[in-house]
Amino acid sequence: MEAPLGVLTAAEPSGETLGGLVLAELEERHPDLLWTGYCGEAMRARRVYRPLGDAAQLSGAGIIELLPRLPQLLEARRALRSAVDAAPISIFIDAPDLHLPLAKRAHEAGRRSVMLVAPQFWAWRPGRKDFVARHVDLTLCLFRFEVDAIRSVGGAAHWVGHPCSEGLRPAAPNTDRPPRIAVFPGSRPSEVEAHLEPFLAAAREALGDREGEIVVAWRIPHPPKKREGVTFTMQPGTDVLADVDAAVIAAGTATLEAAAMGVPTVVGVKLHPVTAGIARRLLQTRYAALPNVLLKETAVPEHWQDLGGVAADLRRILHDRTAATQRASEIAARLAPILGPPGFAQRAAEALESLL
Repeated sequence: MEAPLGVLTAAEPSGETLGGLVLAELEERHPDLLWTGYCGEAMRARRVYRPLGDAAQLSGAGIIELLPRLPQLLEARRALRSAVDAAPISIFIDAPDLHLPLAKRAHEAGRRSVMLVAPQFWAWRPGRKDFVARHVDLTLCLFRFEVDAIRSVGGAAHWVGHPCSEGLRPAAPNTDRPPRIAVFPGSRPSEVEAHLEPFLAAAREALGDREGEIVVAWRIPHPPKKREGVTFTMQPGTDVLADVDAAVIAAGTATLEAAAMGVPTVVGVKLHPVTAGIARRLLQTRYAALPNVLLKETAVPEHWQDLGGVAADLRRILHDRTAATQRASEIAARLAPILGPPGFAQRAAEALESLL
């Protein structure tokens, strides 16, 4: 008879990546422990995992943007509630809107609950810091300052570092060849719909009449429509970034990957007008790009809603690729101590030992 399944669940591709790293480490340490939840390929491939469904079905952001996915989200919440009620421990990866109520449910039932990635209380909804302190047994934080903030209100938190530091190699643009621009429109369908065409238009405008290549990092299930002069790839983001001269990226984890690799980057954010209006009122920071939030300055140019200025920033990068790469390398050096050294999964698994 199999032991009860623990819950280890994600709700978007970036979270699934974290889950895959941690699950591999847990499987090595505790091959008899079984897990369930929503996942992607990395987690599904592990012998100890019993999936409830695909995390890509739940991926979404915003307010108006999430409405079409509401039935799927409600179904997933019901499935997860049943799993949480039976699980001795539940580990929820990011996605606080979905996962925090479930973590509270587990905690109040006397079952252990863990948040892998602290809610971004430092950017918006600061009350979530107190919520996790009261209702989550342990929060595994990507940034050191989150640990101090949660502990200051009586919560249990542990720093595990950011996986962006794992296996990174500095980007190596080749100024002897035509320029290459990477386009990262996002990992959610609503993000791709909002960003893809403006980002492609900006990249084409930046190239102008010169020869060059545009490479799009494609992250959603349905195939893209072919476009002349554009290459779509499912390669990992760090592989795409390793050989480009510039990148235009939707706000999210990929902005931090690019900055950590020293890639000259422009960040864009385009939301539904209602979502954008609410976000502007709720945000506790003036920045959208994670490198800017962490460094507390405009280290990389970013554009909210009006993406018309993206092309000009890309042109400036391409005008002097060597100088742009030097500036980006300096930003990467400043981010390195904030992200921490490699070993994210090992530190996370070690922190979980007392609960397992």
